[in-house]
Amino acid sequence: MARGRRRQADDRIAKDLAHLPIAPHPFATTGHPPFPDRRLGHGLASWAWKTSLAFTDDFLARVGVQPVYEDLRPRLSTDRPRPADRTRRHRRPAP
Repeated sequence: MARGRRRQADDRIAKDLAHLPIAPHPFATTGHPPFPDRRLGHGLASWAWKTSLAFTDDFLARVGVQPVYEDLRPRLSTDRPRPADRTRRHRRPAP
């Protein structure tokens, strides 16, 4: 019985997430269920982070408070570094 309720909950969550601009999990195929397999990943985490940051920015602007994280804003991103950027960071110096 618990399995049936869980499936219903997963279906409801999948329906709620369907209209959001969330990239599917790159390792899930079309045979996997929409939630959690195809939706739970970097795309959903990125959407949640950007949405919560936008909400906080709007709220603080309305009450007239400068965010304490303003100086960190350039680092507040979920964008992945490009492969070229990653390799530069981990290169060993030439002998």
